[in-house]
Amino acid sequence: MWGVTDKPLTSKYFRDEIDTLVDNIENPLLEIEKLKKEHSRRKEIFDKTLKKLNASEHLEGLARILQSYVFLRTYRKNAYSKANYLHLPLLYETGRRMGLNNREAKYVTYDEMLDFLDKGKGVFKPLIKERIKGWATLLWDGETFVFSGKSEVKRAIKKYNIFVEEASEGNQVKGRVASTGKVRGKVRVVRSLKGIGKVEKGDILVATMTTPDYMLAIHKCAGIVTDEGGVTCHAAIISREFNIPCIVGTGNATQVLEDGDLVEVDAEKGIVRKLH
Repeated sequence: MWGVTDKPLTSKYFRDEIDTLVDNIENPLLEIEKLKKEHSRRKEIFDKTLKKLNASEHLEGLARILQSYVFLRTYRKNAYSKANYLHLPLLYETGRRMGLNNREAKYVTYDEMLDFLDKGKGVFKPLIKERIKGWATLLWDGETFVFSGKSEVKRAIKKYNIFVEEASEGNQVKGRVASTGKVRGKVRVVRSLKGIGKVEKGDILVATMTTPDYMLAIHKCAGIVTDEGGVTCHAAIISREFNIPCIVGTGNATQVLEDGDLVEVDAEKGIVRKLH
């Protein structure tokens, strides 16, 4: 499961994903060999660079730890996806004892659950109904606060003077710079693996987020723009490795930008502009 609010992935999901990849690759076995050769080539470049820099043992160790981090970041996702699936029965049973259905149980904090199981008290139904309408968490001075309902969230924003970024304008989107550079190209919005085949050399890949499965498209694109993610997300790490201008965390790039739009990705200022 990608998240606790999602449905468990089935064997059909994986069969469909494999079929999609095969349909988008002219020669799958040849593509696998290309990926292996590319991996070996980049390892050689990495080792030669360390040697050229006459890197100390400490610096080399840090560089190799960073490489391991890239792998572990993906592994972490697999680990918590499995954890989401395995702990759902406990979550649902706790919710049942609190008088909540399965959907409502997913809006209860672990502290609230523990407090209920320990003391057996709490009127949660009205609170959870408000929380479903809108909620926010805030870490402040070492404490975590949960605000339930849109009015409470608005009060918290005002009370703690939280900066809210301006919404992107109709002809541009804003986000965080993950890999610097400036490039122009046609937008290709990829919402799933089924869309990676439409990305051509020089296109701007626009996605909710990228995963290792998107590498076929990333090898061709001139720039990457995502709705989600920060400076350590998959798109950010890969774009820096391949020196591709990249902007992440726009929030709405897949809604504002459409296939065929000619855009300029200004990954110096974190802005994607539509060109007329």
